[in-house]
Amino acid sequence: MFDSLEDARRELALWRYDYNNVRPHSSLANQTPAEARRTLEQFEGSAPDALAQTNDEDYKTQIRKLSLSMREPRGAGQNICCPSRQ
Repeated sequence: MFDSLEDARRELALWRYDYNNVRPHSSLANQTPAEARRTLEQFEGSAPDALAQTNDEDYKTQIRKLSLSMREPRGAGQNICCPSRQ
């Protein structure tokens, strides 16, 4: 698997960079997390403004998904990356 702890750390850093800066996420309107963060920062952290779309139905769907995801419990020992596997 890994030759050393340093090797594991290096591989994890590469994966994390790819995940946050290269790979688009469908849940973020096909933006990378870094792009989505910049979008939110432009709107001073106001998620509804940042997610606003020209199509009103798309906007309502995005807001509903965001609202529902914020209600999900996030306690110790829960699998937060893959809710369907809980």
